[in-house]
Amino acid sequence: MRRPLLLASALAVVMAATTIQPVCLDLAPTMARWTTPPLDPLHTSTGLGTAVRVPLPAATAEITTPSADVPSTDEIELGGRVLHRGPSEIREVALSFDDGPSSVYTPRVLRILRERGVRATFFVLGRAAEREPDLLAAIAAAGHDFGNHGYSHTSFRSLYPSQIEDELDRTADTVELATALRPRFVRPPYGRFPPSSVELMGRRGEDVVLWSVDAADWTGATPAEVAEAVVRATIPGGVILLHDTEPTTVAALPLVLDGLARRGFRVVDLAELLGRPAYGETR
Repeated sequence: MRRPLLLASALAVVMAATTIQPVCLDLAPTMARWTTPPLDPLHTSTGLGTAVRVPLPAATAEITTPSADVPSTDEIELGGRVLHRGPSEIREVALSFDDGPSSVYTPRVLRILRERGVRATFFVLGRAAEREPDLLAAIAAAGHDFGNHGYSHTSFRSLYPSQIEDELDRTADTVELATALRPRFVRPPYGRFPPSSVELMGRRGEDVVLWSVDAADWTGATPAEVAEAVVRATIPGGVILLHDTEPTTVAALPLVLDGLARRGFRVVDLAELLGRPAYGETR
């Protein structure tokens, strides 16, 4: 009667000795740490480092920087590229906007960028982009680039590979239909993703592009606080994360551009900063 129990115990010992515990590296500069993913059993450890927050007492905006464990080139290979900063030799930075397009705020952001002669990169959310094909066309016509922010703003850590591909395809298809451009820069929602997804995106010809400065323009900080914190935290090669879905962003953007200009920074789009193409082959 005890044989099944003994067999089960032996099997448990073998499985414990051979199973790789699933882990997931959250590579966003804000909260990079090792975590256990809720679903995908394919995640494995990569041995990469962490990142740290930089306290800025004079501002409530959350500004972040990578830790010394992250390569100085800010390019990590996991079967694909993960970048959150460009070269530091030239005083150039990039503005990026997530979660749009917004029928209320994106046109205002575009107007400010046009008046200042600045190009930026818009990481659009598929479900928002579907509602605003004319805004997608306007972004492209103004000379800005697109990035892919997924379709539903679901963390890639909670999705299977096929679901991640569906999120990316639905958004890329929407952008391509409106502009004949297919973005290849991907910014996973919340900056969170399993290492296995980087290889998946690499096979698709896509780069993961995160950020080095989080403006935290959605937290309730005032426009002046957001601008002060962003300008003070920016370093050469920096990638600034903003949202074209927030009124604070619209009010802070001119102040940010003024401050960056005072510090001698030239603002470029991500393709120029990273030296990587923004678009891939259309379908």
